[in-house]
Amino acid sequence: MLVIGGVHVRLTESLIQFSVSHLELRVRGHVSSGTLGPMSSDKSSLRKQCKAARNALSNIQQADNSHALCHALEAYLDQLPPQRIAAYFAFGAEISIDPLFAKHPRHQWFAPIITPEYGMKWGTADPSRLIHNEYGIREPSDLVKTSTRGFDIMLLPLVGFDLAGNRIGMGAGYYDRALGQLQDKPILIGCAHGVQECQSIAAEPWDVRLDAIATEKGLIWLS
Repeated sequence: MLVIGGVHVRLTESLIQFSVSHLELRVRGHVSSGTLGPMSSDKSSLRKQCKAARNALSNIQQADNSHALCHALEAYLDQLPPQRIAAYFAFGAEISIDPLFAKHPRHQWFAPIITPEYGMKWGTADPSRLIHNEYGIREPSDLVKTSTRGFDIMLLPLVGFDLAGNRIGMGAGYYDRALGQLQDKPILIGCAHGVQECQSIAAEPWDVRLDAIATEKGLIWLS
């Protein structure tokens, strides 16, 4: 697998347009050093294990992980033309990607707005113009999109993941419904702390697999 600037990358048409002659190319090993849980179809149990592992990280560890993950994503985003990116504002011990918004203003950034019917709409991801919803999650104050269509990239917060591209969310199905609206699938990148990796997660018929995983250890492409 190729690494550009310390990041696992696949050669998409967008990346081929850019010269990488000035970047180091080398082979990199596996991202993960450990996984959670035995092979299981019980997502509820895995969700609890993943949350416990994530919540056990100190504030310093969480901040360090966020910094390293953002560095990996920056190296990837720097190679792309302007993109429409669906992102998120971290809640609780979710890994934060906040630094990306200010560092990459040429991309259009969006973040979800939770609706009463367990759906998602989208607003501009401007950290200076946020409100807190009924769950205490930061959301954009302006509504600019009512569907998930039209994004080039989606950065998803994960509760758990495996290296087959399966994911565990919070359990309410917000992202499942949002991804179900897709016609032209964007690049799906799951964001998590490395301790949230699982050996195997049972896939449901409606699940949409991730294209890549970003943790503090790097960005790994799964397809």
